Amino acid sequence: MTMLAENFGDLLDPRFRKIFEMSMRELQEKSYIPLLANTDTTGKNYEMMSGVGGGGDVGVFTGSLDYDDIEQMWDKTTYFPERAKGMKVQRKLYDDDLTGIMNKRPRTMAIDTYRTREKMLASIYNNFAAGTTTPDGIALGSASHPYSPTDATVQSNLGTATLNAVNVEAVRRVGHTILNNRGELLEVNYNRILCTVYKEEIAYEIINSAGKTDTPNNNINFHKGRYELVVWDRLSASYPWFMIDTTMMKECIYWWTRIAAEYNYDRDFDNYVSKWSVYFRENPDVYDWQWIYCQNATS
Repeated sequence: MTMLAENFGDLLDPRFRKIFEMSMRELQEKSYIPLLANTDTTGKNYEMMSGVGGGGDVGVFTGSLDYDDIEQMWDKTTYFPERAKGMKVQRKLYDDDLTGIMNKRPRTMAIDTYRTREKMLASIYNNFAAGTTTPDGIALGSASHPYSPTDATVQSNLGTATLNAVNVEAVRRVGHTILNNRGELLEVNYNRILCTVYKEEIAYEIINSAGKTDTPNNNINFHKGRYELVVWDRLSASYPWFMIDTTMMKECIYWWTRIAAEYNYDRDFDNYVSKWSVYFRENPDVYDWQWIYCQNATS
């Protein structure tokens, strides 16, 4: 079979596709998405998560059953908008064999896709005080989360304290006071600290020092080994930090994949241009607040 010059894109496509797919695999290995959200797939154009309240205690059986009324909580719907980006390669680049330039293009497209996805998840955390809302209509980090649609009693998962050992302990204790819609303990166990590089050194000392920090006494450090530390450069502000119950997190924040990143190819005969594009439909969303405590610190 004779390979015509106008089919130059067909020659490039296998190489470009391989570069893109290899780059995506490499980048996914350092992605924070599986670490900071529950990843799941969907075959629908939207996902609706319906909250269900807690039940009451199991009573002594006296010959007939007591039937519990489980309260319907709030609903939240997540949609999956299309995201796409393209690149072009001119015939003359192929003719001149500028492979060093051409090979960078699919790699760049993979980096752009990876970065976009990371920023999408980061927006959930960066906008915790305003913009990211839970199904109750309140910001993710707030002092005004109501018990339920029928009970306006509020609870808080928001503070302004700087990151230090004393404040870590204060937040840990708050977790053990958080209640469900019926006033029952949820037994929240914050076992992860999430912060920026600006607070990494302090956080590391808190969870790794053998002795109690910031004291001349040789007290045992209560926090040693108690928390996992996650440092994320995608957090846009320097000083806010978070404490997370990782088990509860998997039930409350999702990364939905409707269509994973696809790499596509087409040719334009009139202009001697070959085209490649990436297309995906994914979206993160948050469905409750008890899993995270947000500190909107300024120092």
